[in-house]
Amino acid sequence: MILLLLYKIKLSQHCIFYTWFADKFDYPRLRAANPTYAPIMFLAFVVVMTFMLLNFMLTIILDTYSEVRDELLQQVYTLNKLLSLWLTSV
Repeated sequence: MILLLLYKIKLSQHCIFYTWFADKFDYPRLRAANPTYAPIMFLAFVVVMTFMLLNFMLTIILDTYSEVRDELLQQVYTLNKLLSLWLTSV
């Protein structure tokens, strides 16, 4: 009964949702505590976490792309500088 009361407190619900990633998912107990709020909160949690994970992935990809692009631009600049020095010396 105490665990069901914990599910009715919104702050503890959020803490419980975050423990779901640690394979401690107990949706039936949450639904028994509040049948209307449980599916809404679960769906909101899944959507928010999906967007967060996609954002993390895109951040990593774009950061890596930026580093590689800067490195290639530096190589092109160095190559052009060497080529111009070589052409002026000939």
